[in-house]
Amino acid sequence: MIQIENLKFQYPRAEFMLRLPRLVVESGQRVAIVGPSGCGKTTLLNLISGITLPLEGTVQVCGEEVSAMSDASRRNFRIAKIGMVFQQFELVEYLDVLSNILLPFSINSTLPGSSGIRCRAIEFAEAMGLKEKLTRRPAQLSQGEQQRVAICRALIAEPRVVLADEPTGNLDPENKRRILDLIFQLAEKQNQTLIVVTHDMGILSGFDRVVDFEKMRFSKADEKSSGSIGSAVGGQA
Repeated sequence: MIQIENLKFQYPRAEFMLRLPRLVVESGQRVAIVGPSGCGKTTLLNLISGITLPLEGTVQVCGEEVSAMSDASRRNFRIAKIGMVFQQFELVEYLDVLSNILLPFSINSTLPGSSGIRCRAIEFAEAMGLKEKLTRRPAQLSQGEQQRVAICRALIAEPRVVLADEPTGNLDPENKRRILDLIFQLAEKQNQTLIVVTHDMGILSGFDRVVDFEKMRFSKADEKSSGSIGSAVGGQA
């Protein structure tokens, strides 16, 4: 589902350098990426989604080379194939909760919209505990509620790949467990590949693979595939 070869990335005028000889993530896998701030975890998500382009190497997602697409093609591909949960949420302030969840269908006409999309968005919101918040705007929500809206938006178009940057970071323990379970259930039902950046060691048991991105240590479940991931060094997230 995701294949990276000989990747090299560096921010302009920065010492940060990310090198990844090879990374392979199979379809349907749930991968957690851990490590301290500054080791390149968020950068990796941006490279996979095509938000950021590598200086060298290739990034393939769903069999297509994202790193070789035009800006417009990458944008449409990302909206159609990749669900993004940003650390800063990136909600549209002038839209209400329901419209924010449905945003992928508003900005990409190639998505197969249907009369049931609105109903599914409402079901997602209710499952996330947002039933009474559908007409509110982001500024009227708590951080945890905004995060749940962002998760709904990432999942609504049934993407092939879900990339989530600290998706449980602003949630209380009760909501954290409930919402993480819901993400896992939907990912399994839709055979989605899930990559989650997290500092929360308490949620790692639900993943197929756990990678320490600073030292590239592998969990026991990942030992057999450790040769698929190279090394990374860096100084910014």
